[in-house]
Amino acid sequence: MQLSGVVGMWRCVRHAGDDGGAAAVEFALVLPLLVVLLLAIVEFGLVFNAQLGVTYAAREGARMAAINVATFSKEAVQERARPLETAKVAVGDPVLVPDVSGDYYSVTVSYPYQLDIPLPGGNQSLTLSSTAKMRIEN
Repeated sequence: MQLSGVVGMWRCVRHAGDDGGAAAVEFALVLPLLVVLLLAIVEFGLVFNAQLGVTYAAREGARMAAINVATFSKEAVQERARPLETAKVAVGDPVLVPDVSGDYYSVTVSYPYQLDIPLPGGNQSLTLSSTAKMRIEN
């Protein structure tokens, strides 16, 4: 009788670490969430990079206008937004803003961005824009 108790206990100890594929099932449940999270991080990085390009182009446009508004060119500002498709970059005219500390020019640049998220409702568009201003140099 005592021998059967030891054999039964040995069976319990031997099978205690056997998960029966539970780790594989858990991985299969978590993997889609991890992939979506990874794609969202990549898409955020792409949008952030595009916003940096728009901001840089607006700053360069304001700089061009502040140095000499007669030489301001929308095409030159579009070229400054180089990582983006320059044909889609919209550049506003420089606006002269009077100020007590010195007049400055303001330039607005915008860019339509298409999100490419492989989920239902993930293909949406948004408009990235930036306005920069620089004091007129005399």
